[in-house]
Amino acid sequence: MPGSFTLCPECAAQFQALRFDPKAVVHSVLMPYGSIVWDDELPPMDQRQFLHHKECNFSMIRLMGLRKQLWLSGRKTEPDQEVWQQARALIPNWPGFQRLTLNRQEWESLQFCLEETEELMDDFRQSSSVFSVTDEGGGAASFKAYPKPPAADCQTKPAKPS
Repeated sequence: MPGSFTLCPECAAQFQALRFDPKAVVHSVLMPYGSIVWDDELPPMDQRQFLHHKECNFSMIRLMGLRKQLWLSGRKTEPDQEVWQQARALIPNWPGFQRLTLNRQEWESLQFCLEETEELMDDFRQSSSVFSVTDEGGGAASFKAYPKPPAADCQTKPAKPS
């Protein structure tokens, strides 16, 4: 269902098992979040089943997007959107719920990430023969970008003498 937060039982179990680590390292994740994410907020890279489940993946994109909007708005209270409430009910101990405000360094990391994401998307728009974005609902989107075919070599080599 577009605009909702759902995780299959396998993915829900992975996210329910995550625990807040105050020493977690923050990373910029341009794709698919266009945001900063701490390493305790996602399952280990080799165990990320949600990446292979379209609705689970889009649910996490929606959740990360809501949190990013919270940061950008400067609000101090949690979003009241249904997606947020559904996520709170399904994965109540998700470490990301404990990071609703940013310190100066985190804010600068977020701004850098936003700029880099925009530059990356602009590059895709300009360098692709086909570029399309599809609204997946609730703030999640997918895109397709196909490279332009290589330019034909206009210079012909002289024929070898026989």
